[in-house]
Amino acid sequence: MFKKIFAPWLWGNLIAMVALAIALFLGAMFCVQWYTHHGEVVVVPNLHGMNYAEAEAKLDDLGLNIEVVDTGYVKTLPADAVLDQDLPAGREVKPGRTLHVVINSAHPRAITLPDIADNCSLREAEAKLKAIGFQLDSVERINGDLDWVYAIKVNGRNMPAGTRIFVDQKLTLVVGNGVVEEEFNGNDSLDYLYFAPPEPEVDETDLMDEPIDAESANESAQGGSSSTSESKPKSNSSAGTTSSSTTSTAPSTGSSTKAKTTP
Repeated sequence: MFKKIFAPWLWGNLIAMVALAIALFLGAMFCVQWYTHHGEVVVVPNLHGMNYAEAEAKLDDLGLNIEVVDTGYVKTLPADAVLDQDLPAGREVKPGRTLHVVINSAHPRAITLPDIADNCSLREAEAKLKAIGFQLDSVERINGDLDWVYAIKVNGRNMPAGTRIFVDQKLTLVVGNGVVEEEFNGNDSLDYLYFAPPEPEVDETDLMDEPIDAESANESAQGGSSSTSESKPKSNSSAGTTSSSTTSTAPSTGSSTKAKTTP
């Protein structure tokens, strides 16, 4: 039993296995350090205002990479100048790191104007336009609902939705001031009653003081007398008729009475 435990071949195998594990561990550590550049640092340079070709050459000498992620426009800088970088200058990074930069365009960037006019309020319009990248000018007020955007102007011209506008051009928002004008519709009876001009008032004292024409007064008086005279004969004739009928009925009544009393 003890002979097998202290056998040379057994201990030789154990020592070989331990040596192999140590060698693998040291080799892995060396590979990791070599791959990650452990202990090596590079200071990021300042690339602002530098031409893109010059910035690329400088980063290549330091073992760094460069990549353009966006473009902007600044009038005072030449085209292809670096406007911004994601890593600040002076920061220590490992070799092989990639810097993302924004370069200056030769012309201002054009952006499509969204559907803002007569579709949203002043606050919502300002938030949307600024988020896209537009620059806003002063607000123009017109009669309409308060803070409601009715139009968008550039240099005094109305811009419909879908128009491509350069980002350096300032937008003027045409907004309501809260004064709403009622529109008159002649076909609507309610609008006619509401908007119709008031009728002139008539002073009764003016009518009472108005002089009466003498001829018209005489004609009215003569017409009244003639109508009265014509009505009188009719009443007399009717009275005569009534009396005659009364006299004619009286004898008949008496005769009938005598006939009844004769034996």
